[in-house]
Amino acid sequence: MLNPAPVAIQQVIDVDGVPAWVNVAPFSTAATEDVLPEWFGEIVHVREDKNEWHINNGHLYVSISHDGTITSLSNGARNVLPEGQFPTFTLRNDRPAEYDAWDIDMADANAPATMTLHNGVAALVEHSPMRAIVECSYATEASQFTVRYTISAGSPRLDISLDANWQENEQRLQWCLPTDVHAREAVFGTQFGHVRRPRHANTSWDLAQFEVCGHRYAAVHEPRFGVALLADGPRGYDVRDNQIRLTVLRAPRFPDPFADRGRQKIEWSVLLTDGDPIVHGIELEASRIAHPLRIVDGVPQVTPFHVDVDIDGVMISALKPADNDNGDIIIRLWETTGGRANGALTVPGFAVVSDCDALEVPCGDAWHTTDGAIQLTLEAFQIRTLRLSK
Repeated sequence: MLNPAPVAIQQVIDVDGVPAWVNVAPFSTAATEDVLPEWFGEIVHVREDKNEWHINNGHLYVSISHDGTITSLSNGARNVLPEGQFPTFTLRNDRPAEYDAWDIDMADANAPATMTLHNGVAALVEHSPMRAIVECSYATEASQFTVRYTISAGSPRLDISLDANWQENEQRLQWCLPTDVHAREAVFGTQFGHVRRPRHANTSWDLAQFEVCGHRYAAVHEPRFGVALLADGPRGYDVRDNQIRLTVLRAPRFPDPFADRGRQKIEWSVLLTDGDPIVHGIELEASRIAHPLRIVDGVPQVTPFHVDVDIDGVMISALKPADNDNGDIIIRLWETTGGRANGALTVPGFAVVSDCDALEVPCGDAWHTTDGAIQLTLEAFQIRTLRLSK
């Protein structure tokens, strides 16, 4: 098992078709023989009544009706869904005046949905102490959809996957999450940081920001509660009024009249937090989704590289040998929250460190580490590249 993420991956995975618990350090490897066949924390509980499955893992409490509708989504203290409103898949017309495969016109975004997928056929396809999965199927005249809702032991996320045979034309499929969260702004991830956009349309400038490209996530929050959608890469989000709408699939006809048609699999997650997701671990969860654990056959031929970042709000974005292949290591870090950060980066076995540019050319004087510990300060959203020598 290979962990390419800059954070530890502690989660349930499939090993030979059986769910098992793994804990793999950042930038490290582990053998499949090291997995735990059982989970020693809070297990996944499932209770079924006449109309719904009620599933919880101690972090997340989800109710799903027998037609596939999520009727409740909470952290045990607060339901994120407003009274009488539920997440839905909707189809909307998608006929931009220009640049068919690139633009989304405001008129289409604001128009009522042409179709809402509902009255699906749902089933509890897996239930164990490690994991519960509810699967639901929908269909239009042209397309078929299978949705899987997964709640895993120890995870704060509701993981959602869509397997679609997508055959629509000039339609846009969105997943709409209504939220009982009072917030003026929404937060969207960027490659290194985040931006904030209004949830209202008070001015023409606000009105024009109806669809935002978010890297990894989009979130809204109050001081003590927040909700975020996370994906494995850039996605389009429309956060207006009380809804977060995720653009899942499009069907443009120019320049490629068959763009995106056929089988598609898309995954995303819902994360509930106790406040601002930016300071409550959203980047950690987003990194686990963007850099999933990889299982390969064979024996590792290299020794795992050990690096420890003891700086709140700072993550590693790149770890690699220097291009000139002289034994130096390049580490690129960035500050994730938008504030100054101080702390230590520990890399055993390296004695000399220097700042360098993106081309790995040292900038300024080098300095010596103390037992591999490097004291660092990063400004808000700063990207800092270090060159380490032995």
